[in-house]
Amino acid sequence: MSSYPDDRYDDRREEGRADSRSPERGRVAVGPPGLLLILNGLFGLIACGVLSVPFVFDPDRMVASFKNIAAQQPPGQQKKDLEKKVEDFENQVNQNRDAMAIQNGVGLTIAAILNVLAIVGGLMMRSLKSYGWSMAGAIVSIIPCTTGCCCTGIPFGIWALIVLSRPEVKDAFVAARSSRFSNPDDQYMR
Repeated sequence: MSSYPDDRYDDRREEGRADSRSPERGRVAVGPPGLLLILNGLFGLIACGVLSVPFVFDPDRMVASFKNIAAQQPPGQQKKDLEKKVEDFENQVNQNRDAMAIQNGVGLTIAAILNVLAIVGGLMMRSLKSYGWSMAGAIVSIIPCTTGCCCTGIPFGIWALIVLSRPEVKDAFVAARSSRFSNPDDQYMR
């Protein structure tokens, strides 16, 4: 107890002790959603790489797989309609091969950049380094069909936004930033 009548000094000392643990509490809170943003972004990058083969580099493989699907259908009007659609698609691919490859390549490049943004946001979130990048990664994950799988990106992004909006997590980002600059020699002592 202090000699102050209202014990304000003791309250400040208690707050200071809580602040020293604040980055660790924040790191625990942001750990799981940050990891899921990273994994979802990695899945999206792999999907972009796999999809680039038929959509950009080898559209004939995609046409061949559509022909195979049409050939396996039972005889009837639906099979004839499907074969006609595949033939129209093949003609379209042959006529606009370069334009289609460029268009698909641009789309997949944008998707890859957004997945990288989600990964960077998850990494920054887990290390409490940049609140802005963390928010950007969470927001990008919420947009359907931009990162990983459209089914998983939305709940992971919402969870990350909810965690990032907590006051104790915001305080943890501030405390982590201020602790990094408090003693420049600490970087060599780790």
